This record gives sequence, structure tokens and C-alpha cells, in this order.
Amino acid sequence: MSEIGLSYFLPEPEKFHTILRVPGSHTLYVGPSSCTRRHAIHAIEYGDTRDYSFLFISEADEISGSYEAMIGEAIIELCEIVEPTPHIFFIAVFCIDDFLGTDEEAMLEALHSRFPGKRFAVNHIDPVTLSKNNNMGMKKHLNLFSFLEKPTEKDHGVNFLGDFVSLEPDCEFLSLLKSWGVSRVRELFHCHTYEEYQDMAKSQMSIVLRFIGEKSAQYLQKKFDMPYYCFTASYDAHYIVEGYRTIASILGHEAPDFSTEISNVFEDAAKTVDVIGDMEIAIDASASLKPFSAAKALLEYGFKVKYIFCSSHMFKIEEEAEEYIREKHKEIRIILTNDYINMILEPDQEIIAIGADCVRLLRARHFADIWHDEGYFGFHGIHRLFALLRDCVTKKYNMPELPIPGKESE
Repeated sequence: MSEIGLSYFLPEPEKFHTILRVPGSHTLYVGPSSCTRRHAIHAIEYGDTRDYSFLFISEADEISGSYEAMIGEAIIELCEIVEPTPHIFFIAVFCIDDFLGTDEEAMLEALHSRFPGKRFAVNHIDPVTLSKNNNMGMKKHLNLFSFLEKPTEKDHGVNFLGDFVSLEPDCEFLSLLKSWGVSRVRELFHCHTYEEYQDMAKSQMSIVLRFIGEKSAQYLQKKFDMPYYCFTASYDAHYIVEGYRTIASILGHEAPDFSTEISNVFEDAAKTVDVIGDMEIAIDASASLKPFSAAKALLEYGFKVKYIFCSSHMFKIEEEAEEYIREKHKEIRIILTNDYINMILEPDQEIIAIGADCVRLLRARHFADIWHDEGYFGFHGIHRLFALLRDCVTKKYNMPELPIPGKESE
């Protein structure tokens, strides 16, 4: 970070937002108005106000513990006014609750006794928790699957966990799963009824497509003896092959020979390097959830990477790739995306910027518009990335000026 320690959060690009929720559930945010305000704004912005309510409490309510009784009264009111009546409630509390040490189990027991037939879970909105293996997002994601019940029988489906957008229909992974006997792919955001949600317990395995879903997969493994495999998006062809072979083995099948697919990737990479010539690449954490791993793959294909804009998260999910870049490619400039000093970065307009953050900060004219690897998976995703890079060369992009406080637009 810069010496003055200021942070700046770049505007997010306009995009579709997937809301993960259990059908028939309702979320009650309980906290000071200053904490709940942004969640209320998000609910309005994303058009999802029907499934969320807000109980504003004072500091006195928090410290005295009286807010627990207020939650019960709020549930009574919600059961009267929400249509259809929810049968599952998520109680979302904030950081101050962690410090006060509320007896969560006792509170849930009291709610279950007071409202027979209703089910409850507590979500902790506590970014003060820095645990890599049990952070706020992972705990909330796990809660989404805590209401699944043991099925009478299993089927040949698989669960995709952690993702917010389905894979592209042309992605070869879907065809491979089908060839290995998978009857259907289940994703929470495609469950429109409570029965469809419960069917997720029938699946034969879970595949974690994003880091946030790993605790959920571990829970399903423990509760339903459902194996899982972490298989996050990657632009490394050899990583993809390893993942396909492992999943095939878990499903009791033999994976095909992928030597042709690997050869095609490297041929496509060489073609793309020829097209973009000496143009260098910047990649950021808004484009890829693992920017160091993505940069490492691009370097191995022969591309020239100049910048990596990474997140300031205290926990890391790609230590090995980051260590490799820092040790083997000291020429690459590594920048924390939200450091305010970036506002005065020298423009690098002729670079290819992969991601909305670095295209803004560098004022680049060549923009590869990717968001969190969505739509880029498997060999299909690698070829799609190469095609996008080739397309960037022929187009000039004009990113709107950053709204920097105290700086007038030129």
C-alpha cells in the first residue's frame, strides 16, 4: 500500500448478478442501520427486495442482548406479511455480534421452539474474519446447503458448487460428464422449487468450480458420503487434463487421451502470439480469480505479461503461482488493485488489458472483457481467451474517466 494508506475501490462493470438462495427462504438482516444499509441498497439495485427484510437495532439492543427477543417478534410479523409464507429463515448478523459472543445455538433453539415447522440458520457478515479456510463467504455458502435432507436414493447427477454462472454450452466438460454417465448437472441458482433444491442431495459427487464452495462440498461429503473435487477455472491445459482424469476416476470411468486437445491449445497460442506481436499483457483479479496462475499459463504459452493487478485479501488461494512469478519473472510489475497510488499510474494505452480494473488504471485502449473467469472454462475457455486477445488487437476501447475525488475531468 502507499505511505498514506488510502484505498480506492474501482467501479464494478455493469453485469448480471446471480442471487444464491434456497427456494422458500427469507433473509432477515439484524444490525445497526450503518451496517445493514449497503445490503438494503444492493437488494433494491438487484431487484430482490421481496426476499430480504431488515431489523434495525441500536447499540443498546446489541449490548443488552434484547435484540434476540426482537428477532422473534420480527419473524412473527414476516410470517403474516410475506407471501408465500417462508419456511426457512436466514438470520444475518454483523461484526459486532462476533465480538459480543452471542450464544448462537441457544438463540436458534429458542426460535425452533417458538416456531415449530420453521427452520433457521445464522449468517455472519463479518469481514473482520480473515481465515482462509473458513471465511465469511464460505460460511454463508455452506449455510445454503444446511437444509438438505438425506435422500431415499442416489442418482447419477453432479453438483456444481461455488459458481454463479453456468458453463458455456459448448464447453467440452459438459460433454465429457455426459459420456461418463452423468445424468444432470445441478446448480443452486437453477433450483426454482424446494423439491429441486432437495434433489441436490441425490447427486453422486460435487465439483467445486470456485473457492467459495469448498466448505459446502466438505459438508456434503460428511453428511451424505458425497465425494468432491476442487476444479477451478484455469488457462493451463495440463491442469485441465489432470482435473478431467481425476473426475473420470471418481465417477468410475476412464478419461480419453487429451494429447490432441493439448496440441491444439499450443498451436492456437502460437497463432495468437504471432497476431499480437510485441504487445504486452496486463491481467487483474476482476478478470481472473487466480491472476498469478493465469499469468503463469500465459507466460508458458509465449505471451509477454507486464502487469498483474492483484487483490489485497489477507488470505491467498494461489501461493505457488505467486511465488513462481515473484521469483522467476521479476520483470513483471505486481500492483495491489485498490491502492490509491494507482490513480496516478502512467498510462500504458497500447497494452492488452485483461479485466476492467487494469483497463481503467492503465487507460488501455485494448480491452479483454472478462469477469471472474465466467464463460472461460476448460479447453473451450482457453481457446475463447486466445480469440478475445486476437480481437483486442483490431479494436480500440475508450474507458470512461475514473471519478477521482478532487480531480476534474480533462
